[in-house]
Amino acid sequence: MTQPLAGDLSFYARLSLVSLLASAKRTISTDWRACISTLVDMIENDRSLIMASNNLQELYMQLHLSGLWYSPMLEENPRKHTTYYGKPRPAGEPGVLGRLNLPGTVHIALVVPRSNLAIFTDRPVDQVGTPGLHIHVRNHAFDNAFFAVDTFFGRFESADIDSANFVEDIRGWSGNSDLIITCRVPTWGLLIGRREDFRIELVVTTSPATVSYTMKLGVRNVVYGTSLDSKNIRLLTQPPSTKPRAVRNTCFTTVEQAQPASATVSLKYDGTAQSIGVTKNFDSVSKESCALKEGGTVSFSQVSPCIVAVSIGELKNVNQFIFPYPVDGSACKMRIARKSSWIELKAPPSNALESGGFQIDPFPIVSQNANSLAWGMGRVNPNLQPRVQISTIKPKFLELLFPMALSKRERTIANTEQSSSPTPPMILLKEVIGKMFSACAGFHPSAPGKQITLFLVEHNQGHKILAADTLRHDRNTGSVFLDAFYLPPSADLVKHRSFKAMMAKDSQVLIINANKEEYELWQRLLPALIERCRSWEHATDCKRKTHPSKTLICDCGMGKDAAYMPKDYQGMAKFAIRVAIPMISAVPYVESMVDEQMLSQMAATKDAGNLEKKKGVTSKAGCDNCGTVKPNLKVCSRCEKVKYCNHACQKAAWKIHKKVCKR
Repeated sequence: MTQPLAGDLSFYARLSLVSLLASAKRTISTDWRACISTLVDMIENDRSLIMASNNLQELYMQLHLSGLWYSPMLEENPRKHTTYYGKPRPAGEPGVLGRLNLPGTVHIALVVPRSNLAIFTDRPVDQVGTPGLHIHVRNHAFDNAFFAVDTFFGRFESADIDSANFVEDIRGWSGNSDLIITCRVPTWGLLIGRREDFRIELVVTTSPATVSYTMKLGVRNVVYGTSLDSKNIRLLTQPPSTKPRAVRNTCFTTVEQAQPASATVSLKYDGTAQSIGVTKNFDSVSKESCALKEGGTVSFSQVSPCIVAVSIGELKNVNQFIFPYPVDGSACKMRIARKSSWIELKAPPSNALESGGFQIDPFPIVSQNANSLAWGMGRVNPNLQPRVQISTIKPKFLELLFPMALSKRERTIANTEQSSSPTPPMILLKEVIGKMFSACAGFHPSAPGKQITLFLVEHNQGHKILAADTLRHDRNTGSVFLDAFYLPPSADLVKHRSFKAMMAKDSQVLIINANKEEYELWQRLLPALIERCRSWEHATDCKRKTHPSKTLICDCGMGKDAAYMPKDYQGMAKFAIRVAIPMISAVPYVESMVDEQMLSQMAATKDAGNLEKKKGVTSKAGCDNCGTVKPNLKVCSRCEKVKYCNHACQKAAWKIHKKVCKR
């Protein structure tokens, strides 16, 4: 009775059931909408647990959010619907609920004062266990319980009731901050009835183990409750987060613009896209309109895969025409209506292997409003990814990363020893990153057994300095990346004594001599490497925003992750910007990755591994056929890597072994 975790079924709630159903949906084929509708009907008609009806709204919401079920009231503006309980209140009240257009769900953040937590702290934890907690939302008409909650200690950064950013107190129970408990709820339920009648409460979940709480808190087990107008309640459209909004918001489009624009697509007879057209209308009193009417010369140039910049007359400002897909700007056609003040650009779409598009910038940064993201590179939080244990890593693992990142075409070029044409810069870039991985793990040929964590990419245009921390797993992609810091060259950095001391240790520096094309790739790559692990916000006067043609890397992130800078380079932390360097891989939907020979080799390796696993011994330990371990086994005369009891065993194993047997 004093150990609730041992048998308290209240810890399993609606989200547990929905997660199980979602898992089943991924592997079982059926009419899931009909299946879930039937299940919901059964649950609604079950009267064996009357109090469980308080949990139905959470069940509906979680089923809808998981895609297992559909509820119009949770998808559309709830003000459009009249419910069984009546019409929603009109717009105009304080906070989020006063808006005319509302999302189907909102997040409740309840701030519980530290003084109300004495019920949990006055007695030793071994006497009270760990009770389940949930939030009740109730008024005179209904009482709904929500168990899918998140809790943390801290405070909100701003007094603004719409602000979702908070500062977490990592001391937790040892600190003195209030408890913030959050959950997601249907918006419509907060709009029915009078606003002043609503109560939001933190409740201890009722179970045999929480009887001692009921004696002190009362029959409802309410730890703390308040009204919608309390300063301790926030209703938010985004979940509370310690991350800046630009990092937190993962819903983005590939259109690089502040305001959405339409694009027209012209199709060929076979249904494929022939061209994409974007039109920009200028206000009749704008400078652009006046310049057009005065006959100003109009010119354009492609500045990124999706952006074509247009200049009009002598105007200094450049208009950006943003396409929803990479295009070939060199084949762009332009129409101008000077009297009507509009310009239309039409360009053919471009994939990664064609001219234009990614040939201009293979690592573009896409943005919308304040949000930006490295296109084609998934976001990663280095602090949440485990370190690769260098002591257990083998050179073969890293040696395979480079060829696996190449397409069939690139692999053919890389393996060609005699070639009149130079190696493409992208292949050189991938090879260099592979060398960085090996050097950080201590397998670089120039310094075997010694970890190299400082890299210098040199060219007569300049140099790039990278200080590596460690290799980390990337659990989202099933790969690894190099957690490192970029040191932008500056006069202050060069003068710093820590920099001079660092550069004096030649043995710890891996110098990479890059040609012009490879160096330019690094210039394009670094902003993307910064964006993919960015945990800070760009300033309003960010140089990359204000002067995008002149500044590829801004200084907004300089020194922001100083606490994670490697100890050897802590003295330069204020100059450093964190980067996450992946092994840049070709993708199979653009070009072929493997050929028949590679597939055969992979199949042979797999068959050999399965055979060893089945026998329970390695080929070096015993007979490669029967697994017998004994002295004087006969060695294969061809590869000298496996052993056999006799000729009969060798003959029996030859069908599989011949695929991998090499001198």
